[in-house]
Amino acid sequence: MNRPESLGALHRRKPLRLPQYDYSQAGAYFVTAVTRDRELLFESPAAQEAVLSAWQAIAPHLPGVELDACVVMPNHVHGIVVLTPEDVPLVGTASGRVGVTLGSIVGFFKHQAARNINALRGTVGQVWQRGYYEHVIRDERGLERIRDYIAENPARWGDDPENPVVPGASRAARGRPYQALGGGGL
Repeated sequence: MNRPESLGALHRRKPLRLPQYDYSQAGAYFVTAVTRDRELLFESPAAQEAVLSAWQAIAPHLPGVELDACVVMPNHVHGIVVLTPEDVPLVGTASGRVGVTLGSIVGFFKHQAARNINALRGTVGQVWQRGYYEHVIRDERGLERIRDYIAENPARWGDDPENPVVPGASRAARGRPYQALGGGGL
């Protein structure tokens, strides 16, 4: 029987992060977190509010973080996180001293949102897909483009190829508006 040396070799994930990039440095980042199996967990206003509450809890909990535009869609969340770590004390780790990282911010958000959603639904278990998508926003033009994308995302939901077909739901029902927060300036 021929077996691969490692089953992990069959399921190796492509790294999403930029190699050698310091995700604790000051800057703006566009992030997207998606529900497990793209399940439509955030369709109800109560679920949207639970996720938005977790998003809004980031800045008060993590020093050196500001939040910009955000939208809660039925099975994913888009948002802009701004790191301003100049005045933030560094913490010691095994690999050195670092401030708050984008990964720790997204991890905090996903944990809080999962707690809120599971409490709302009376369930336990995984809410999110592993990992998240990120994009480093390099300039003001890029920031405005991404803010527009976030603001317009709910209107495009009915045409989104990642929008699962919901039995019995009309395109109009799938395209209804979702919770959004507008962006401010950097």
